Amino acid sequence: MNVYVASRFSPDGKRVTRQMFELLRAHGHHVTHDWTVEEKGANEARCAMEDYRGVLQADALVIIPYPFCRGAWVEFGVAVQRCIPIVVVDLDRGPEQWCVFEHLSDVTHVTSLADVIPALSVAQDLEAV
Repeated sequence: MNVYVASRFSPDGKRVTRQMFELLRAHGHHVTHDWTVEEKGANEARCAMEDYRGVLQADALVIIPYPFCRGAWVEFGVAVQRCIPIVVVDLDRGPEQWCVFEHLSDVTHVTSLADVIPALSVAQDLEAV
């Protein structure tokens, strides 16, 4: 499955996203775009287009939300518009911090990176039906 991982553009966000990449690849998934290699101050228009294309190429989106991760929520919106499955990893976040769109039927919530893999398997099985 082609997967895009959205999170905060920060050292911690990049670190956790890279862990998610490793887990996805270990289970045979393909990461559509590695935005963690981008540097602050890089050509932001080019970076935005590459991120956008990564979501467009994805069969599913994984979002690891942090406070102030604005770009990740734009990517979430693109995935909602495309009607692809979305897995939200709630590491330190309760339902009181959710956005109303997280209640859509294509959105699954998990509490660890490891829980993403079975959630993607369920989404993949549902698409096959």
